[in-house]
Amino acid sequence: MAEAGDNAAVDMLVGDIYGADYNKIGLKSTAIASSFGKVFKMKRQGENQAEDHGGLSQDNREEDNDASSSQPQFRKEDISRSLLYAVSNNIGQIAYLQSEKHNLERIYFGGSFIRGHRQTIQTLSYAINFWSKGEKKAYFLRHEGYLGSVGAFLKRQPKNWGRRNSFEEYPRERPIITHREVE
Repeated sequence: MAEAGDNAAVDMLVGDIYGADYNKIGLKSTAIASSFGKVFKMKRQGENQAEDHGGLSQDNREEDNDASSSQPQFRKEDISRSLLYAVSNNIGQIAYLQSEKHNLERIYFGGSFIRGHRQTIQTLSYAINFWSKGEKKAYFLRHEGYLGSVGAFLKRQPKNWGRRNSFEEYPRERPIITHREVE
């Protein structure tokens, strides 16, 4: 649904505020200044009109219903895309901040929220690039379906798990034969 949407119909963009790019800090006119900004602006205008006219009386409710139908209605697709961008940008910023805290250059993403979803991948990549000023890179796992369960298993790894002696050094009484000794 988000693929068919246009977030510019719902979000307040830099161009909506400044009329063009804001070069002072390097923001393009298409950058999101406020997620759902146009929705909140319309809500605020409606509240101001209601206050100015003393609220809705019984006589003018029908007139206001007709007038409200002329106001732009937000499409589900536009709202969906705006929400996707808001969530993805927030995840990207949090991931960047965590990578800074732990001194990491590469940031890996995985999971069903991302898997095969081009817009989410592009938004996360853009967010990481933007916040890190191009110094960090976002990577996306392809076959990560069991990664969470493997991580949980390894964290609670039972004693003596795995093949015998596969994680420990060989006992000293048993000689280690290398490939060169066999020849």
